[in-house]
Order: sequence, then structure tokens, then C-alpha cells
Amino acid sequence: MEVHNKKPIEIFFSYARKDERLMSELEKHLYIMQRQGLITGWHDNKISPGEEWEQETTVHLNKADIILLLISPDFMASEYCYSAQMACALERHEKGEALVIPVILRAVDLEGAPFYKLTTLPKNAKPVTHWQRRDDAFVDISKGIRSAIKTLSKTPAPDSNKSPSKKIKKVLYCSNCNAPVSLPMPCWKCGLFPMQICNECLEKNPVDREVCQKCDALLALACNHCKAKNSFEADFCGNCGLQLQLACYECGEKNSPDQETCQKCGVPLIQLCGHCNQKNSFEAELCCRCGMPLIQICITCGAFNEMEDDTCWRCNISLNIKYSLDVALCLVQDVF
Repeated sequence: MEVHNKKPIEIFFSYARKDERLMSELEKHLYIMQRQGLITGWHDNKISPGEEWEQETTVHLNKADIILLLISPDFMASEYCYSAQMACALERHEKGEALVIPVILRAVDLEGAPFYKLTTLPKNAKPVTHWQRRDDAFVDISKGIRSAIKTLSKTPAPDSNKSPSKKIKKVLYCSNCNAPVSLPMPCWKCGLFPMQICNECLEKNPVDREVCQKCDALLALACNHCKAKNSFEADFCGNCGLQLQLACYECGEKNSPDQETCQKCGVPLIQLCGHCNQKNSFEAELCCRCGMPLIQICITCGAFNEMEDDTCWRCNISLNIKYSLDVALCLVQDVF
């Protein structure tokens, strides 16, 4: 007979937006433990309209007993997931305040990742999308989480006769954009450190300065839309979300978002939508404005083809299909 915890263990799901469907599938496999009173799950989809999402996320991240890092290329590329949530999670793990479990959803190079010492799920760190049946992968993850819960349940409760030593946590806010941060980490939203370090002379400057007090070099990348300051490494403005730079997929060079070819290697950076003429990133599959497909997906073999192609380059089957938005989205989701 299984003994239930008096208080359910709270599990925090840290994930990239593009992995929402995989996160939901994992959550369904954990419902049995919720019904048994073992756990409660939380992710940002549970934030009610009108609530401050940053504050709610920070509160649940700081009180969760188990933090699941749902690892994928999009998670590793997300400034918020990587620099804010994962940094806070690992800090709590080191202090023994929470248990961090990396869950490998999709294949990505993890060499030198901050969590490389932690045991990952599923077994042998095999990504969920590489399993022949995904349900088998999620069952393996569920069993690993259940095992971790049993370990936490065996931890002796503190002596009620002793007055517990309360740790007072102070939430710090970035002086540039007022986002909650864990200093001395750079701000997850705008990318700036508490002190701005000049890239030219390495002089430390106050965060409110725009140019270096020693060599007059620019200290931050200003957004043309809202004038907010951002790190030189930021691709999007932390204040308004406008794109600041476009990284070349070939050489990695940072380009201004209005450039059509890389200033270093000359490869194309954008593709135009044939339906509304909107500029999209070179790797986009659907237009960001009208949602129409920018590539053709062969329904026979799943290969990607250019929109002007008549036959699939892989299986030579005709691609003369009338696309609708629903069909395009369905096909793209099935591929991934």
C-alpha cells in the first residue's frame, strides 16, 4: 500500500514555448500522481488573466520542491529559460531547497551545460522524440519522477520543538527594466549586468550610463522602437520584444534586422511570403503575419520543398496541393 504525503510535492515545469505540446503530454502522464495526492503541477499556462506573469512565475519557482527543466534547442536558446529560470533552479538545487531534474525532450548538444552533473530523464538521456513510441518515454520519465518523490518523502520532517530558521529571500529588480533578477546574474529580460562592463576597455560603469566613462564606447544596444537598453548579445528587445539583431545561420554574424543578406558571408537572411510579401527568417516554415506556409511538406515522405517546386525532391511525387492554414499547421506539427 502506497503512503501518501500529507502535503503534495509541487512540481514546476520550466519549458520553451515551442515545447508546449510535449510538456502537456508529460503533464498527462503525471495526472495519476496528482490524483493520488502526491504532487501538484504548475506551469505558466495556469496563470489567470490579469495576473502578473513574472511575479507568479517567480513565486512558484521559488517554492517548488521539484523543478523539471524540459531541455530542447529552444530551451537552450531562450534567454528567459536559460538565464533566469534555470539559473534560479540550479541555485536552489545547490542549497538543497529543491530537486532539479533535466528532462531531454529533443536532441541538443549538452556538452558543458550547467546541469551536466545531474541525472537526466528519460534513461540514458535519450530524447523523447527519439523513442519509437513517445508514451514509453513519458512512462519512463514518470517512473523517474515517482522515484524522486519517494526519496523526498523519506526526508525527516524538522523537529517541531525547535524554532525553524527562516531564510528571508529578497527579490531584487533590474535597475534598467525592473524585471526580477538573481544578482550578480545578468538580467534575463534585457541582458544587462548590475554594472555595465565596457567591451572595449573593460571599465566598470553604472547601469544608467549609455557610454563608457573611460573611453566613450557604447555600453548597450538601444532599441529603435522603445529606446530601452539591451545587451549586445540580445536578439530581441527585453522591453518591447522588437527584433534587435538577426544572427546568420551560416557564420553566426550579428546583422541588423532589416538586412536581407549577411554582411560577413553574404548568405540570405530572410525569405518573402508569396501571399502577403512579409519578410520572415530564413528558417521559418510559416509566415509570421498571415500564417501561410513558406515551404511545402511532402505528405508522402515528409521532406521539405520550396514553394515553387512541383514535385518532391526526395520521392518525386507531385506537390500540386491546395494548402489551407489548418492543413499546413497540422503537417508541421506532425513533422516535429
